[in-house]
Amino acid sequence: MPDEIMENVEPIDESEIQVVPEEGGVSESSLPGMPVAAPKPRSNIFTLMLIIAFMVICLAVYLTMHELNKYYGVTFGGILSAPVESSEVVK
Repeated sequence: MPDEIMENVEPIDESEIQVVPEEGGVSESSLPGMPVAAPKPRSNIFTLMLIIAFMVICLAVYLTMHELNKYYGVTFGGILSAPVESSEVVK
């Protein structure tokens, strides 16, 4: 079986082999048409803006929860629990 597979394989011309240098001084050969791994992109201003936006949203949620608790008595600990039965009837 391996002999049958090897009969169908065309030999590679060494002039088609390209050497692509990578970061860190390491080089790796690559065949034409084969993808080459690109270096990891660096963080830029958009990454910083995303982090700042996430922090601002977290701060806004915290301040809103704090204000609702302080001025309106809303508690967030019981959101996922069942409602408390009250003996008083609200009219």
